[in-house]
Amino acid sequence: MSSSNIFRIPLTLANIDVFTFGESSLYGYDSLNHCLIVYSLNDLNNLTSSPIHLHLSSSPPSSIKKLILNPNQTILALISDKTAHFVYLPQLNNSPSKNTRLCLLNILSPLDSNSSQLTNTLIDFLWLSPNHFVIVNSCPSSNECHLYRICPSKHSIIEYLQTFSVGLSFRGQIRKSGTPNKSISLQQPENIIKLDLAKRKQDQLILILLFALKDNGDMFLLEIDENQLINNENYLYGEFIGPLRILPSTYNNYGSNYRHSKFLCLSCSENALVVFTPNLNELNQCILLNPSNETYCLYTIDSINLPKTSEKISLIKSMIKNPLNSNIYYISDSLSNVYSIEISWINQIDQKSNEIRSTNIQYLCKSDHSIEQIALIQRNNKGQWLAILTNTSQNQQKELILLRPNSSSISSTNITESHSSFEPIKTNQSNLPSEFLERIHSILRHDQTLPL
Repeated sequence: MSSSNIFRIPLTLANIDVFTFGESSLYGYDSLNHCLIVYSLNDLNNLTSSPIHLHLSSSPPSSIKKLILNPNQTILALISDKTAHFVYLPQLNNSPSKNTRLCLLNILSPLDSNSSQLTNTLIDFLWLSPNHFVIVNSCPSSNECHLYRICPSKHSIIEYLQTFSVGLSFRGQIRKSGTPNKSISLQQPENIIKLDLAKRKQDQLILILLFALKDNGDMFLLEIDENQLINNENYLYGEFIGPLRILPSTYNNYGSNYRHSKFLCLSCSENALVVFTPNLNELNQCILLNPSNETYCLYTIDSINLPKTSEKISLIKSMIKNPLNSNIYYISDSLSNVYSIEISWINQIDQKSNEIRSTNIQYLCKSDHSIEQIALIQRNNKGQWLAILTNTSQNQQKELILLRPNSSSISSTNITESHSSFEPIKTNQSNLPSEFLERIHSILRHDQTLPL
């Protein structure tokens, strides 16, 4: 294999503890100088010699824990424990060649001014579009999802649009102001722990499927017409439905503790896929079925465990999507292994085949250091690369690993020596009974009831 298939780059990043990857850049937040450092991944030989410094118009009042780019990479959300801050990024490719720039920083105001920000926690943040995002707060309720819009022409204005209740006894009520509706419930609701989205085509529409996972395993779904966001409508029609049934019933683990679970939504054709972890080392791969206009369920096609690479048990640490191939996703585990997982059976279901191909798990690499973050990037005309950022044992020293995501073995470049060995690993053949396959095909045609 060519030596151009992997790069290992040592990085010394003083005061930078929080990172995220852009399409071809690495962003880091300098907590001491309260600025963003941007490294271009197109020129690896000069990666650390001339980073761009984006100084902020004001300093965030609290420690930053996470960086999240919007879909078109024009706004960077700086996430703290209690709120979100927004940096409006310059177009670096079209800007004059200056290594220092000033960027506007805006902070998200609390939704309910009467609630104490001392007790509030920002549970999750998710971009729906370049200018729309949703958040879940612990106060006033961790069972509500709040929708906001950043005005395209006036970046200093962040508009609150509405609130959706998720699985509450008064489900369907939507708050139109910052004051919550009063409701009495004898049952303590479970908390939302994670949001994610997928997209699917329906006739001439593109639907955004917003999923919310609760800490007891309940999963809820909200459908949003993407045109409503594109047209900047002030009110979105719809409500969260659920909890969604998980079938077959042997995979229904509702009532378990899902506080440390992860899930990922993939936009595959007309049938969205949901991958979630019922425990810390198992992956359930489900197809979203819609047998009627008001009924949804998740049908588990595959349940897989990571291959053993040592005597220790590996725990799933992170999962990311492949934006260029919605059948593939990547995971890293607690032992610093990285895997590529290809869901081949979705094509067989779409083509109404009577056979299901196995899920293909490819063991990509193992790092000698703890993996902090993985992402997929584009390097000019050099195609797609998997980027792995690791923590080393030395203070403020990190290593950036870039490799071709379809590599099954790796040799190193001249930057540093690689000691990783790779081998492709496949799961066992998925064995769904033919009658279940036929019933899934029938459900997709909307002429059959749910399989049990």
